[in-house]
Amino acid sequence: YIVSNASGCSDTAKQWISIFYKPRVAAITGDTTVSVPGNIQLRDATPGGVWSNSGGNATVNNNGLVTVTGPGSFTVYYTVTNANACSDVVSKIIIPRTINNALTRSLTQRNTGETMVMFSDNKNIILYPNPSKNIFNLRFKTKNFQPFDLSIIDANGKLVYLGKCQPYQTFSFGGELAEGIYFVVVKQGNKTEMLKVVKAR
Repeated sequence: YIVSNASGCSDTAKQWISIFYKPRVAAITGDTTVSVPGNIQLRDATPGGVWSNSGGNATVNNNGLVTVTGPGSFTVYYTVTNANACSDVVSKIIIPRTINNALTRSLTQRNTGETMVMFSDNKNIILYPNPSKNIFNLRFKTKNFQPFDLSIIDANGKLVYLGKCQPYQTFSFGGELAEGIYFVVVKQGNKTEMLKVVKAR
């Protein structure tokens, strides 16, 4: 920073800035589904990291062992901090199998390509078309006007969308998704449901 006065005299102040690289953290490996109750072992090839999780009825210990005690999808994180105090984190979404089982019992596939799920008492989730070559439409019919939390996960467990939807509004998505299988996780309060969708060519 240089300051000059009217006489043409100047002075300079300097501040040295150190730039450090963040650590490179490998992807978390291991299953993305788990029975309830149950355990899964997650691993990461980058040493010295710290395991943590958020959401769901689950805990993860220092060795990456995940213990699940109840339903509800959740995210596991692995954070690595280097000697320069720079850190980076990778994550993996875990889906309890009880959600899949409940979906199998309650899902109705109609001839029109419409998928309907009984979310809970007096609540319907309607998704159409499924499969789709372009977009999917998601509609909620419920007497509860609390917003829905919406997550879209690909077949590898990667989160590709996270947001909220309002009851009695149609939410359109999927136009930007590549061909493949995706899971739409819908949560309202303590109720969680998952729908499997197929993006076709």
